[in-house]
Amino acid sequence: TKQTSISITNEMVSLKKQLISLSEEKEDLENENRSLKFAHQEAKAHIQELKTTAMKYQRESKQSLEMVHQLQRELENLESLQMKTEECLKNKNEEYMIVMKEMDQIKLEIRSAVSSKS
Repeated sequence: TKQTSISITNEMVSLKKQLISLSEEKEDLENENRSLKFAHQEAKAHIQELKTTAMKYQRESKQSLEMVHQLQRELENLESLQMKTEECLKNKNEEYMIVMKEMDQIKLEIRSAVSSKS
């Protein structure tokens, strides 16, 4: 009986040590869990920041692309206007040359008339 009592006491001491050890382990796990929850919240916030930044860049990229397309259309319009201007200039040059030839012809006719009257 005395041996049984010592054995039970030893068993209780051993169980108390295990309980203390398990309590410490539980506290460590709870601390780790709190740290992980905090890290998780920080990660979620960072992910949200990245999503916001990505959406901003996506909008800016879309606006830039629209601007490029607008500039391309304006360039095409300017090139078309340049071609029309060159065609118009060519026609005006041809008209000028015709007028100059007609003036030369009139000068010749005037000279011819003047010299025939002399």
